[in-house]
Amino acid sequence: MLRPAHLGLAATVGASHLEVTRLPRITILTTGDELVPIEENPLPHQLRRSNGTVLQASLAALGLDDAVSHRHLPDDLDLTTEALATALTCSDLILLSGGISKGKKDFIRPALEALVGSPTFHGIAQRPGKPLAYWKSSSSQPPVFALPGNPNSTHTTFLRYVRPALQLLAGSALSQPIELPLSHTQEAHPKLTLFLPATLQPDGRVHLAKPQNSGDLTTPLSATGFVEIPPGTTPLRAACYHS
Repeated sequence: MLRPAHLGLAATVGASHLEVTRLPRITILTTGDELVPIEENPLPHQLRRSNGTVLQASLAALGLDDAVSHRHLPDDLDLTTEALATALTCSDLILLSGGISKGKKDFIRPALEALVGSPTFHGIAQRPGKPLAYWKSSSSQPPVFALPGNPNSTHTTFLRYVRPALQLLAGSALSQPIELPLSHTQEAHPKLTLFLPATLQPDGRVHLAKPQNSGDLTTPLSATGFVEIPPGTTPLRAACYHS
């Protein structure tokens, strides 16, 4: 990314034109009949759509909002397949939210398998975001990240997996986590990697926030990043912090 100091240096040496990497064209497809536009009043079985907003804002924070399209899909196999087929022809990266678990109305995997074959992987031993899937069947096919639909799962898997991929696509250096002491000892899960919202404190320690569930949007609001807790049986006093 060209920052003010870079542009100042370019001006100093007379470089009026610079060769840069084209920003990736990104398609966001969110899914779910139970999700309604934010201006509507949801019925008891419905929720307002938030994941598309989160993903668009996350891309904007990376300076990647100029070439982004977003569409919300109903739980319909034919419409999902059609939308994915179009996205595969005009995108450098596809972000999906929802429809990737094992429910009767989760059509993302069968639609993509019909178009490009089996996923590179589907499912990671982690919390949140266990159903995460990824497709990259050929060099000509854009990467496809199928993020779980729960809000915390969508946001966390974007930060942990999609953000580094976008940094590489945009020609930027990867941001690296750093190991920092925790304000309190944290128990690990015996089988799952845990991702927990965290706040970096003035003393250099990290305070963990623990959402009540995958739909808890309030607890992570004050976080400055998140920590990665690997599986194990030993309580941890330090962890990798991602800002």
